[in-house]
Amino acid sequence: MRRAIGRAAARGRPLPIAASPLPLHRWKAFQGGAVDPPTTAPESGADAAAAGVAALAVTADTPPPDAAAPPPPPKEKKKKKGSSKDPTIVLEVTTRGKRKSVTIVSGLDAFGVKLGEAAKLMGKKFASGASVTKTAEGGEQIECQGDVMLKAADLVLATWGKEHGVEKRHFFGIVSKKKSALFPDE
Repeated sequence: MRRAIGRAAARGRPLPIAASPLPLHRWKAFQGGAVDPPTTAPESGADAAAAGVAALAVTADTPPPDAAAPPPPPKEKKKKKGSSKDPTIVLEVTTRGKRKSVTIVSGLDAFGVKLGEAAKLMGKKFASGASVTKTAEGGEQIECQGDVMLKAADLVLATWGKEHGVEKRHFFGIVSKKKSALFPDE
């Protein structure tokens, strides 16, 4: 009991009177209210219960405390600049170590391409390791060993272009931390 009282007091929350180790007049002083020491003996039994029920009675004149505050207006979602409805395929080459590089292909799943099959095909075509990894946002991407950005784009176009609606305008490459179209004006 003392632990609960200590936590609530430390957080600045008012404690219920039943949990208070102090008499009522001292409790009000502790909570910052007006101090009115008891002038008569405390009520007991049915009289105290009837007085408590009368104090809690709700009349039609007073609105409930929850209805007093109007609901906040709904927030509008802001659109990001450059966001479009077309899904995109982003290819990025990152360095791993001094001379090793990794090509990351993300966005294929938006076109309905099975990433496991795509990774297996890329591993065979480029004679390298390729795997499906999870991103920080919760999506999935393909990591392929080596700098195969343009080869990967050509392979995706040739394999899933007509079947899944992948076009050259959907490809973007990240070079020097700048995202740009991989096939400009085609």
